[in-house]
Amino acid sequence: MNSVRRYVEKIGSTPLRWLLFAPLLFMMAYASAYVLKVFSPNRNDAKLKETERLFDAIPIYPGSELVDTSGTSKDRTAGVGRGYKSNVSYDALKQYYMEKLQGLSWHYEGERELFDWGRHRGGRQLSFRQGEFELKIEYAGVGANFGWDYAINVIWIA
Repeated sequence: MNSVRRYVEKIGSTPLRWLLFAPLLFMMAYASAYVLKVFSPNRNDAKLKETERLFDAIPIYPGSELVDTSGTSKDRTAGVGRGYKSNVSYDALKQYYMEKLQGLSWHYEGERELFDWGRHRGGRQLSFRQGEFELKIEYAGVGANFGWDYAINVIWIA
């Protein structure tokens, strides 16, 4: 340890120290994240695969066009999402998914208004739960310009 300290003192300049130690810090952070995931309930992306299976069982509103996909898999969270273009109204979308999801054992938890930078554009979110998984349906609203009209996300959070 003394040899490392002497080497650092010999280098002298603080920016040069960071240049030498930054890769080491990055490798330690990466190794920590890897170890956390290997020993988590989501090891081998088990929870991600389960969210994908649950998502694939959800029917898509007729006439909708897939325009966006997303996914994440970490040690304590996993999820998949898709955005759709459609000319469906919020009320029709809500009625459709209330009926369809109840038959797939999703339990309705409520809805809330969504805001875009503090402005309400008619956006709404429906929330459902099935065990440790959440399902969110976001309706963008009439004045929104997100590139999608509604989105569905299935999420697991430890």
